Amino acid sequence: MALQRAQASRPAKRFESGDSLAFRSLMSRFDMAVNDEAIDDASRLIELFHWFEGSAATMIDSFAALPDAVDAYARAREELDKVFGASSDSVVPLIRVLLAGNAAKEDDHPAHLLLYSQLVTADTTATALGQRHLLDRFDYCAEIIEKRLPYLARKWWRKDHDHQEDTGLRYSFGDLKDFVSVATKICASRQNLKKASVFKCNAQDLQQA
Repeated sequence: MALQRAQASRPAKRFESGDSLAFRSLMSRFDMAVNDEAIDDASRLIELFHWFEGSAATMIDSFAALPDAVDAYARAREELDKVFGASSDSVVPLIRVLLAGNAAKEDDHPAHLLLYSQLVTADTTATALGQRHLLDRFDYCAEIIEKRLPYLARKWWRKDHDHQEDTGLRYSFGDLKDFVSVATKICASRQNLKKASVFKCNAQDLQQA
């Protein structure tokens, strides 16, 4: 019953982007909707997803794979507040979010997905603010690469892009976003292959039993 009341409070239009005041107003409504002991954090995380769309929803979904629902919900709330709760008059808060995250591990698909959603959010917001050019600064892109990508991805990036620098070309924020998108898909494919291998081994064990 409590969860049904929360679902009935969903906004007519999901939040995708906007100023910090609009975000905080939305989250106040959300907190009122799910403020019931009968609603656990796993259900709150699912409900939170239905209040957002676009890169924000992707960001929330990236935490759904975490085994601890309490931690997943808390981290999703924290990440949303970092991105949308800060002042939206410049791209600096978005860049800080990108630089503050931990480096993704090679097989950590949720971490890859989170980084990609953060890049998309930064790109969309900076474009809306007319500050897209600030994201293309070489030092920002280089620092994001070093801090957020796993070793093999960094090595792959350097192999493809060092030649551009030798010839006087500089990669852009859009190049970085596209690269992380590909890396995220490769990571997902690896996980699916591992799951298929485990399933095959289990099936063979059952046949031999």
